[in-house]
Amino acid sequence: KIEALFRMFDIGGEQDLSMDEIELVGLPRRVAEQSKAVNHREISKKREEEACRVALSDFLAYLHRNFSSLVHAWRVGLDSDGDGRLRFQEFCNSCKAIGYRGRLRTVWRALD
Repeated sequence: KIEALFRMFDIGGEQDLSMDEIELVGLPRRVAEQSKAVNHREISKKREEEACRVALSDFLAYLHRNFSSLVHAWRVGLDSDGDGRLRFQEFCNSCKAIGYRGRLRTVWRALD
């Protein structure tokens, strides 16, 4: 029975089945594994972008609530050594000092 079914699908008579022969009987092609990997990467990238967007929005809202302006937040809350630059460690320490408990790495990536 299986041999008869195989011969029925093997339209070219080459003792193998091609994707074209399989499609002729109405069976869809499988998505290539490489395409799936690309889709996973794209989905992961989109999730990361969304997480950064949300985290940054939350962080900026927190600064506005507590400092009324970003300039005031920078001068008083974030740039603790007053050098006009903010390194990750200083950012983390400053966030702790001002009481912000959000996702610091995600916020930092969004700011970077």
